[in-house]
Amino acid sequence: MLTNIFGMHLGCKIKVGRATEELIGVRKEYAITRNGKGIVTRRPLEDCKIILKPLSAITEEHKEAYFKEFPMPEQMLAVIEKVVGFNERGLEVITKDSPYSCESRYTHIQAVWLASKGYDVGIIPDEYKEVEE
Repeated sequence: MLTNIFGMHLGCKIKVGRATEELIGVRKEYAITRNGKGIVTRRPLEDCKIILKPLSAITEEHKEAYFKEFPMPEQMLAVIEKVVGFNERGLEVITKDSPYSCESRYTHIQAVWLASKGYDVGIIPDEYKEVEE
């Protein structure tokens, strides 16, 4: 299971002790990392933490890519006035019927897509992640 979780985050930064390295591969119970000097090392997954960003810090570039990849269905566009933000469970939206925000839950594919971009969507156990703004 850990191999799958880490494999979803290739290219992301990970912490190993005090060092920050790039995750470039995963093999069984090891992470393959590259440090700032280009040195490649094999690390036990148990010693690694994936560095993630909160969804509140999603970039405009990733928002555009998200909506290009997952366009809103017509029936949702008829109800949703505005997307206010992203959080762990789904999009925070304001509907045309209410000035208060509510959630539109992510599908599994949408959550995996966001996770692959380095965002915390709540699928990684706390002991294997570190969330930084």
